[in-house]
Amino acid sequence: MDPVLQEIALMFKKEVQYQLSKKRPSQTYGGQNKPISGRYPTPISKPNASGNLYKSVNVYWEGEPDQEPSLVLDFEGAPYWYFIDQGRKPNSGRRTGQMRPALREWARIKPLPRFRDEKGRFISNEERAFLITRSVAKYGYRGTNFIENAINRTLTKIEEELGDYYSLYFLNIILGDETQGQPSLIRR
Repeated sequence: MDPVLQEIALMFKKEVQYQLSKKRPSQTYGGQNKPISGRYPTPISKPNASGNLYKSVNVYWEGEPDQEPSLVLDFEGAPYWYFIDQGRKPNSGRRTGQMRPALREWARIKPLPRFRDEKGRFISNEERAFLITRSVAKYGYRGTNFIENAINRTLTKIEEELGDYYSLYFLNIILGDETQGQPSLIRR
């Protein structure tokens, strides 16, 4: 494998991880800051709780020796990457209860504020997971577009460091079409 292609894969991986580590405000699918009530300021969210998505990023080249290779962006062990990137529409599924176990664990790990019920007791992680699930079902959440942002920044870095040939090569891979035998960016 060409060492320059390995360098491109490493650049892209670093940019994806950089985008995942950026702090962002919590927003609805439509772009409105949460909480909807407006009683409290929208917190700037810590970019990750467990770091599973950040740690699972893997970028490598794959293909037959006689063909142009395709670039693979793999998130092994973090299948929720799509929803972080693209977001989730409100009421986009009636199965929001299936999210609750993952959200319960997320609420336990992520340093969310502890709320009290009307009797002054702290609510449990199960109750917090229910509230988060209900919020996602009602308002959805905005995606971060971390892949597109990483592509744009990687393209700029390749152009600056490696030149026009490799920036066009990278762009052709991103815009490639597997159905016509062209290399492409594969997201897993």
